[in-house]
Amino acid sequence: MDINIVDQFPLSIKEQVKRQIAARIEDNSLQAGQMLLSAKEMGQLLNINRNTVAGAYKELEKQGYLN
Repeated sequence: MDINIVDQFPLSIKEQVKRQIAARIEDNSLQAGQMLLSAKEMGQLLNINRNTVAGAYKELEKQGYLN
């Protein structure tokens, strides 16, 4: 999955992750039922804390994007 984190961006890293995943769901780049990387794997891939990814996943789940 292509997610780009910009350190000097006005949005938090968690918000950047959330918005980019949501955008990929909305444009069907991510299909229903497709598995995402674990928070640990995604954190390692993006070089960010896994808790940041877990928080983004949790918020996306609350918003109905993930289950």
